[in-house]
Amino acid sequence: MLLDEDTRKRLKRGDRVRYAAVPISIAVVVFLLSVGGASVFPPGPFMSYWIGSMIGVALGLMKLADVAMAFRAQFADLTR
Repeated sequence: MLLDEDTRKRLKRGDRVRYAAVPISIAVVVFLLSVGGASVFPPGPFMSYWIGSMIGVALGLMKLADVAMAFRAQFADLTR
């Protein structure tokens, strides 16, 4: 039961990181578009470079958050 609590906390933390990374990535890409204009990203069909850049920044932020703030289980010494 305590291991389930750790699992729930880990999943909840992952959701919070994801919910924060997506708007930040959108803001970064919109900022790059507003500062440098559309020349920052080469033209592509259906803004594919913009969407790809947003996905890349979001994945990078999630990975950075996982490394910088590693999840520490409270009940790691217990086994099933």
